[in-house]
Amino acid sequence: FPKAIFRLLRNPAYDLLLLDIVIMSVPFSGLSLFRSVYTANEYNVPMSTVTLTSGISTALGHIVGTSISSYLTSKVNTRMGYVYIIMSSYILTCAITPLYIIFGCDNQMVHGAKGE
Repeated sequence: FPKAIFRLLRNPAYDLLLLDIVIMSVPFSGLSLFRSVYTANEYNVPMSTVTLTSGISTALGHIVGTSISSYLTSKVNTRMGYVYIIMSSYILTCAITPLYIIFGCDNQMVHGAKGE
């Protein structure tokens, strides 16, 4: 068992994935920790409503993502097919992300942004 873990940790691809997980998990864990408190305080919404809405939206995202990914992987029989799915989803994400800037919504003034 320890030899298998040592071999796994010596794999450069696995090490890069671990580094990616660490880099991505730190901001997202902070975001998830303070998201509910910030929303409740900034918009004067009860904490119960914020956590319920956040839980429902997170659950729906997980359900839809799992359903779509299981459907796509059930249609693929080769490793190259999986590579095509990964690359096409990456390209689609890169194409959609700039639309947040183009079609952004009007931001309300955040309390304390001007030092008030």
